[in-house]
Amino acid sequence: MPSFVCPSPRVLQALVTLVSSRSTPNGLIERGKIIVALVQTQSVAAAARLCGLSQVSVLKWRARWLEREDELEDSKNDFSLYRGLQ
Repeated sequence: MPSFVCPSPRVLQALVTLVSSRSTPNGLIERGKIIVALVQTQSVAAAARLCGLSQVSVLKWRARWLEREDELEDSKNDFSLYRGLQ
C-alpha cells in the first residue's frame, strides 16, 4: 500500500469544494484540508503545519484515507464522497 495520497482530479476538486463551503461541518472541513495539504506537500509535517494540527492527527487521517481510497474514488457523486469522509 502506498503511503502517499493521490486522489483523482474529480475527487480533489470535490474536496476543495467541500473545504470552501460554508455549510460543511467543521470535522469534514478539517479532514478535507488534511487531504488537500497532503496532496500539495506529500509531507506529513508540512501538512500538519498548514492545517494547524499535530502530525499524529495527520498520520491517522492519512491512514484512514488510504484504507478507503478505492471506495472514495468509486463514489458516484460528491455526496457519496462527503459521506465517506465521515
